[in-house]
Amino acid sequence: MLLLDDLFLFHEVLAERYLGLGKKVVIAAYALIAATWLALFRHTIVQLGSALLFVALAFFALSVTADVALEELLRNLGSWRLFPEDGLKFLGTASWCGYYVPISFRSLVSTASARPHQL
Repeated sequence: MLLLDDLFLFHEVLAERYLGLGKKVVIAAYALIAATWLALFRHTIVQLGSALLFVALAFFALSVTADVALEELLRNLGSWRLFPEDGLKFLGTASWCGYYVPISFRSLVSTASARPHQL
């Protein structure tokens, strides 16, 4: 979702131009989706460990804060204006991967070991 949003500038351009939705409305919708996901999978998240997931969410939240709340200040940075927002988003994505890669590996290993080997 974040990839497509960045690729097509959804919350910055498309949502307002074609749907009449402001940037803050779209970001609030994303936050609601994330909160719903966390609520639905809370037991699994707690069971698997969640430190890096919450680090990732914190970086994403800081990125959104930089995008929305610091927009005027960042505009004064010239070509560096995207660095704080995108840098925080990159750290969020790296943390997200750090959370999901080991979980995916454990899931694959446990699935493979539960099946009988076939030749």
